[in-house]
Amino acid sequence: MLLPIAFNCMGAFKLSHQHEKKTYDILVKQLGEDDSRTRDSQNWMKTFKMRELQMNAQKQKGQALNAASAQKAIDILKAHPDLIQAFKLLQQLEGLGVRALLSINLLMLR
Repeated sequence: MLLPIAFNCMGAFKLSHQHEKKTYDILVKQLGEDDSRTRDSQNWMKTFKMRELQMNAQKQKGQALNAASAQKAIDILKAHPDLIQAFKLLQQLEGLGVRALLSINLLMLR
């Protein structure tokens, strides 16, 4: 039981579930399904599986948000090609130490 909990603390919920499943299978064979330890193991498996599914959903949501944010940035740059030129100029001038001055000027132009 310690290994699945350690994996759980690390966020490795799939490994937690896999190791707890092994524990559960052993407990079923040795103690039967009605033993309290077997039921506890089954509850842990459900918990680990639920956390794995939640993490996967959050990853998918984050990927969708990142893709949407990237697309929004692309759309803005397409609508304002002058921004691309300003960023290029900023990159060139950055080495000259005038980034702050240029940033202030860009803000004033808006």
